[in-house]
Amino acid sequence: MEDIGFIPKNVLSDIKKYWWLILIPVVSCIVSISLSKFILPEFYLYILDKKRCYQLINRSYRYLNY
Repeated sequence: MEDIGFIPKNVLSDIKKYWWLILIPVVSCIVSISLSKFILPEFYLYILDKKRCYQLINRSYRYLNY
């Protein structure tokens, strides 16, 4: 019962022991992006277009604030 909680000196050993848990979100993100690119290419292109639009809005907003 004493070892429940965050113990800073055990962080490296915990990472070495549970390294595969760190990979799960990274791999799932890569797989989902790849699947969306090949299965729904129109949706993928739509998202990329929206991203460009938001980047342009952020740039123009930044210039207006200076």
